Amino acid sequence: MPLGEGFPASRRPPLLILGIETSCDETGAALYDTQAGLLGDVLHSQVMLHAAYGGVVPELASRDHVRKLLPLVQSVLKWADTEPGELDGVAYTAGPGLIGALLTGAALARKPGPRSRAGKGLSVTQWITIIIR
Repeated sequence: MPLGEGFPASRRPPLLILGIETSCDETGAALYDTQAGLLGDVLHSQVMLHAAYGGVVPELASRDHVRKLLPLVQSVLKWADTEPGELDGVAYTAGPGLIGALLTGAALARKPGPRSRAGKGLSVTQWITIIIR
């Protein structure tokens, strides 16, 4: 059963969700509270990295996501004064997109992490996957 299902809308517990976006040439992270709304977001663009090639180079995009994603996640958590263990779930872009770039976001989202308020690590397979189409 998905988190919050089975509760009337007015009695659903608040959820704190980390969102990760790595589908192509931008790396993004956001923190969303189901009661308070968007708590923070950060975005790194790779436009300058790919400009010399006239388009996105998939291998370069993936490598840049590897370099930038964790610092961006740490930045949005710090901005919102939130610890990883306070998260109720992690959402990430599962497709469509560049496979190497998507795997970078998925790897971080599925990475075992600190115990959350829900009593589990940050493994997204147990919680939330967002597919942007």
